[in-house]
Amino acid sequence: MNGGVILNWLASTPDFAVPYALAALGLILSERAGVLSLGAEGLMLVGALAGIGAQIAIGQPAVSLALAMLAAATVSVLFAVMVIWLRVNQVIAGLALVFFCQGLTALVGSLAGWTNHATEGIGAMGLWPLSQLPGVGRLFEQNAMVWLTLPLF
Repeated sequence: MNGGVILNWLASTPDFAVPYALAALGLILSERAGVLSLGAEGLMLVGALAGIGAQIAIGQPAVSLALAMLAAATVSVLFAVMVIWLRVNQVIAGLALVFFCQGLTALVGSLAGWTNHATEGIGAMGLWPLSQLPGVGRLFEQNAMVWLTLPLF
């Protein structure tokens, strides 16, 4: 197998791992607080939809990230209202939230025409001088979210 293919695969792995790592960290924090948050996938869906919608409309990755976080936070308030004020079981509320968010994002994404729409993402930032190394330098060129996520762990 070609060494360049393996190197590119290894270099792109952190980009795909960051959303899962941040979701896992959020779930760990909520579990430590005593909340069973089964609606995390729904929050990720709503955040992703808001982020891609903002990126298509505005084209600024920083603004898109902020709007994605705001959208997910808004839906998490819905979860809090269901669990705290309405006293709905956390398991039921979380599962209902996931189903609601799946339907909402599918509907809004289809109606807005955001399906199968390519956008420009966050650019790569090299960790100098490691990114200048021949061959393996590509491993040290990641987007800003990768570098911002590392200190959290």
